[in-house]
Amino acid sequence: MDILSFLFYFISFYAFMLLCYIPFMDRLARGMRRIALELALICLVLAALPVILSDTNYDEINQAVSVAFYFVFFFYLKKTVRDGTQKVLFITLIAVHTLCIGTELEFSVMTLFGVFPLTSPTAAPWAALFFPMRLALYVAVGFVLRRVFTPRLRAINAKDMKGLSALPVVFASISIYRGAEYYYNGVIDPLYPLIFLLLTAASFFVYWQMLRMLDSVTKSARLEIETQRLTMKTDFYHKMAHDLLTPLTIVSTSIQVAKVEPEDKELMNKSQAEIMKMAGMINDALRGGDDK
Repeated sequence: MDILSFLFYFISFYAFMLLCYIPFMDRLARGMRRIALELALICLVLAALPVILSDTNYDEINQAVSVAFYFVFFFYLKKTVRDGTQKVLFITLIAVHTLCIGTELEFSVMTLFGVFPLTSPTAAPWAALFFPMRLALYVAVGFVLRRVFTPRLRAINAKDMKGLSALPVVFASISIYRGAEYYYNGVIDPLYPLIFLLLTAASFFVYWQMLRMLDSVTKSARLEIETQRLTMKTDFYHKMAHDLLTPLTIVSTSIQVAKVEPEDKELMNKSQAEIMKMAGMINDALRGGDDK
């Protein structure tokens, strides 16, 4: 087994999965240690398959394993995260886009250095550059997810993100197409890595703008609901004050008269009846407010 290829696949898959968990760290359905262990087991199996089967139909095997990996991991992520499907799908596809970005950058840089395609034994001397490039990309994207995307993803309703996943699909498809073109012809413009990084930054800016717009819509909807609630409360208390004003006046008058003529039992009974009636009205009014 090619240890270098195995480590490359393992690190790529594991970093990819950890990237997807960044926005959901406070909404896990299982313990983080258990998830990390299960992710490692998934990586061991999926990273070993392309290496074991690399002698025949390497490209086809690699692509098949990658597609299977994405499907398996998506359902695992959905099962271990307490959040909406649209959010999970959106983040998973952003991670796929990131993986495509890493692959394309590696292809372009290695082409410029004259080491392409990356097959043994020529790949081994370049491992010192190959691995840090991929890891640096994941760290950078992880930072963006943690500091920019995560706060807005928490506030946005998952159902409002329906259709937003088309964006990373489009960007990832472009990267896959360009990467395949480089892989098969090995020709690249020396300025393309820089241009590609700018295009990558632009794609993540588009993601951020879309989330920003959804976040604004969500906040506006919540503000409108809160305004309606305050209006209902104000109307209720105004109505309650109006309904209680007359009985309060009667009770106050009866008590004042009873103080002047304490021997008048009929007046005392009338005052007590008015007080009990008043207590019942307050109780009914408060119950009506609770129902609202």
